[in-house]
Amino acid sequence: MDIGDETTLFRNAVSGLTALDDPGLEPPYRWTATGFSSVVVTTNNGFIVRVARTSAAAERNAATVALLAALSGRLPVGIPEAARVLPRSADMPHGALVYARVPGEPLTPSAAAPRSLVGDLADFLVRLHQQPVSVVGNLRSEDGSIFESLIPRLRTLVPRNGIEALTRWRDAFSRLLTETASVPLHGDFWHENMLVSHGRLSGVIDWEAARFGPAALDLCPLWALGPDIGRAVSAHYAKAVGLDVDVLVRQVGLCRVRRELDGLAWSLDNDDSVELTESVGKLQAAVGDLILL
Repeated sequence: MDIGDETTLFRNAVSGLTALDDPGLEPPYRWTATGFSSVVVTTNNGFIVRVARTSAAAERNAATVALLAALSGRLPVGIPEAARVLPRSADMPHGALVYARVPGEPLTPSAAAPRSLVGDLADFLVRLHQQPVSVVGNLRSEDGSIFESLIPRLRTLVPRNGIEALTRWRDAFSRLLTETASVPLHGDFWHENMLVSHGRLSGVIDWEAARFGPAALDLCPLWALGPDIGRAVSAHYAKAVGLDVDVLVRQVGLCRVRRELDGLAWSLDNDDSVELTESVGKLQAAVGDLILL
């Protein structure tokens, strides 16, 4: 995405919020981030507004509000509170999700990860993954079907041996879904969604991708912070729940491929050639690192 696109998204968000004239959302509004599904704006009085960029993101908003309300007070760090959905309008055609700002600053890959933070990340996932179905409600389940939906287009993007490797991945990932426990997932446990304060995890945001699935799906984004941190958190998690860490790390490898397929799908659906090139490269790297179960 070039800066012009980003500027237009922010300008439209500001126009939509101004027209809404909601007394709880005080201007001026500040651009905070732009992601695959939302442009994020911060209000003067500390609320975060995630203006949906796609119809899929809009459909997830109501479910996200319900999930956050159900999880309130049940996790060891802060999560978005007072969440609600803003209506659709000409400038915000997919509506928006708004919630009170969670304390802390996003974790960056360059930041050192002290042992306390590694423990915090693992402990958060353990607590989340142990939440009962009666609390988290009617989340969708990961089924791996994204590969079948992408295969016609993948044939034009990766060589034949790449398709063969992805087919082997599909079979292994299907076994993973069948043979491992399905737990409540954050769904995008990416460092930009982790907030830290004084070297400790203080909050976790961006719950729109929450679903049921194997625990390794929440561990795999941590590899973006480096393999040492990814394995350290996985080892802490494995010890806490009684899993073999080497088996868990192999599962994480399978889930890294699954995660990169999401980025590829977004790039194709939104005709973003720059992101598509990056997504194909990330997918091929994840497949190259793969150790099939």
